[in-house]
Amino acid sequence: YHRGVFTTQADTKQRIRRTEETLLNAEKVSSLAVLYGRPYPQQDMQRAWRRLLFDHFHDIMPGSGIAVNYLDAKRNLEDVQRLGGEIIRGSLEEIAAHVNTQGEGVPVLIFNSLSWPRVEMIEVEVQLPVPARDVHVVDAKGKAIPTELLSMDAATHRARVLLLASTPAMGYSTYFVRVGAAAVPDQSGVKSAADSLENEFVRLSRASWISAAAPRRWLQLKPTPAGPRIRFAEICCRPSWTSPSSGMPGTLMPISRSSIGIWTRPMK
Repeated sequence: YHRGVFTTQADTKQRIRRTEETLLNAEKVSSLAVLYGRPYPQQDMQRAWRRLLFDHFHDIMPGSGIAVNYLDAKRNLEDVQRLGGEIIRGSLEEIAAHVNTQGEGVPVLIFNSLSWPRVEMIEVEVQLPVPARDVHVVDAKGKAIPTELLSMDAATHRARVLLLASTPAMGYSTYFVRVGAAAVPDQSGVKSAADSLENEFVRLSRASWISAAAPRRWLQLKPTPAGPRIRFAEICCRPSWTSPSSGMPGTLMPISRSSIGIWTRPMK
């Protein structure tokens, strides 16, 4: 029998999963591109799925095969990933060619391949016509959205921009990157104090307790030399085993310092 097959060869398992997602996205966008006259890549999709499914074999994906299996799987999955990426790029270019991107600024199209709306912080790279010390982004209706300029290449005027994108299900949104700063109202819903930080989902505090009765969870907030303004906070809680009664409403569960990790970065 085989032991550890759920944890061994994690790289292969991850490649298989990423390739599955790539081919699913390729099917979606290539089907939409058919509406604009682009032929559906039937042969390429069939070849890609067959090569991917070959690595679902029980001595490859579970991690119970010999070493050479995973070298072959790596090369195979990389080829399938490239093929799926080419299908996606070609299909999105066809769709983008039919989108009205006229407006002030550099247009940016954000596509969402999932079946529900999404609001995400994303990073884009744009080519500006002139050098700029700051930029701002507006949506298709001209409304300014939260934006941060991450970097600017003085020689090429290429800028890396962080923006809060909102996209419909199985659709796209159009944004325009403009030169210069713009006043954007605070829409984060984040409230900060000297020893706490909270939004509608979670509350971070110096108190190292979780309250099951409170509408928000109380977690320890580690001081940071970057200052009180925090951009992201990633929390991993691994409380030790406790009796069932400790999880009842109205009780407090202690958490050790090692069970919480907060990563901070200043944001203007």
